[in-house]
Amino acid sequence: MKQMNDKEFERILADPSASFKMPDEVLHDDRLSRRQKIAVLKLWAFDERELEVAEGENMRGHSGPIILDEVMLALRKIEDNKTSHN
Repeated sequence: MKQMNDKEFERILADPSASFKMPDEVLHDDRLSRRQKIAVLKLWAFDERELEVAEGENMRGHSGPIILDEVMLALRKIEDNKTSHN
């Protein structure tokens, strides 16, 4: 398993939806530790919430097909599976 370098991880954290099409892809990325996967998913959830707020205020449209429920489901999967990688 190839470990992800810090620079690449920081790039993913800056915009998780640019690096992964679906939240489940985060769960299956063997380069990420369990802790990193949780961090990515939590930031993705935060971003989705911010987009919903902006959309509600007519500031901008939603960025794509990813909905907050899918991100939260992926986060629950990894948090429930304590034996996941790292």
